[in-house]
Amino acid sequence: VERVWKQWHKQKEDNMAIYETDAAKTNKPAPTGSSGAEVLAVRGVVTLPDTLAINELIKGAILPAWHVPVDVIVDADDLDSATSITLTAAVLNAGLTDIEAGTNFFTASTIAQGGGLARMDLKTGPRLAVSSSDRYVGLKVVAAAGTPVAGDVGFTMLYRPA
Repeated sequence: VERVWKQWHKQKEDNMAIYETDAAKTNKPAPTGSSGAEVLAVRGVVTLPDTLAINELIKGAILPAWHVPVDVIVDADDLDSATSITLTAAVLNAGLTDIEAGTNFFTASTIAQGGGLARMDLKTGPRLAVSSSDRYVGLKVVAAAGTPVAGDVGFTMLYRPA
């Protein structure tokens, strides 16, 4: 309870919102596999407000313990009527305050500038080390929207047992 309170308190101090897709909600456990050849998929969608700001995080999905990613696919509406916003997909740190260094699936994508789709294009994705605990995979707003617009972001993750 104390750890959760500290996490909430830290987020409030930073005045940073964290959004989550329906697939990232903790009351909806991620499916797990039993063999290394079994590929699983999870998809979530979140409607983001027109107040989305730089450094804010979006929890996309839960990567279960002892599983590794196969692909990450993000589809986004036009969230910026200008052309400034960029998103990075990665593993979120345990405190949900930033992304883990060296875990990017794609970096500074412009898909939310006009709407579009991006998928894992960095070697750090398939090389992600296995973990003994569940981890959130998501997005970070690395450049703010010039003129923010509300819209949907879909997050699809394919993964398999390690």
